[in-house]
Amino acid sequence: MVTSPEVDRASVLRESGAAASHLARICFKTGPPTRAGVELEWTVHDAADPARPVDGERLRAALGPHSPHTLDRTSPAEQLRHGSTVTVEPGGQLEISTAPRSSIAALIHATDGDIAEVSGLPDAARHVLTAVDRVRFAHVYVDGALVAIGRGTVTGQGRWLGLSLIEVVPAARRRGLARFVIHELVDWAAAQGATHAFLQVEQRNTGAVALYRGLGFTTHHTYLTRVAPPT
Repeated sequence: MVTSPEVDRASVLRESGAAASHLARICFKTGPPTRAGVELEWTVHDAADPARPVDGERLRAALGPHSPHTLDRTSPAEQLRHGSTVTVEPGGQLEISTAPRSSIAALIHATDGDIAEVSGLPDAARHVLTAVDRVRFAHVYVDGALVAIGRGTVTGQGRWLGLSLIEVVPAARRRGLARFVIHELVDWAAAQGATHAFLQVEQRNTGAVALYRGLGFTTHHTYLTRVAPPT
């Protein structure tokens, strides 16, 4: 669904050519982009107990001066060495957003440097942020277009499958694709020796809650994420 004021708000762009034309018209009015950046995102787990959320205080301590203001209003929120900004998503994911670069080579160099800086944090911080080493993504493509994705990790001495980033594009929902992605990740994790699985989902996402309950998941615990009001 398009919400640009340049087109009817009820318009639906169903063809890739129409979408490309629309994006070129509203995003690249002065020509193709000359600089590029990337965003990298990691889910964060407690290595000893993967079902336990890593709270904001632990993330703040791990990130130190790079902590975003959403975790610590007094933080200097310093950029990484090559200019990347560190943020934390509402679900607890750690995200690095690079500064734009004029060449792909320069972008890769800067991104590698900032990843290395995150990896070079104190041992306790590195353990919190990078402890997961068994990761698998599952994708579904239809006519060459990505329509569904999911991420699985095996943690907790190899016993736990962690499911995250389960996403299906709106036009492809109600076709069982999320269930298919989850089953593929479960099969992969079982081959790794995992015997249990966990995930997090917002209670208001009733469709996802129903899907996970249908797959046998039950509620282990709930928690609230609060954001301090602006001063």
